[in-house]
Amino acid sequence: MTAVLRHLGRATFVGEETGGAYEGNSSGLNATITLPHSKLRYRVQMYGYHNAVTGGEKGRGTRPDESAPPRVVDIVRGVDVALDRATSLARAAVRR
Repeated sequence: MTAVLRHLGRATFVGEETGGAYEGNSSGLNATITLPHSKLRYRVQMYGYHNAVTGGEKGRGTRPDESAPPRVVDIVRGVDVALDRATSLARAAVRR
């Protein structure tokens, strides 16, 4: 969803890079295969999702427009750096 919002220019991202991949992923249904002799088990993904987007870096998430990574001191104090930065940006946009 974030990749599509970025692609369409419908959002400003503040904080840190999202999890997942900008171009898509292989979440969803999977099958567990057990090899007969070794009994080794592994999962095979049954679906592949591909976002209809351009840009982004393969294997990376949606990167923020405004980086606001938390520091240890922020976490200890309960300060949400990304929320504070996003609120500040929103207030500045309203004033324009």
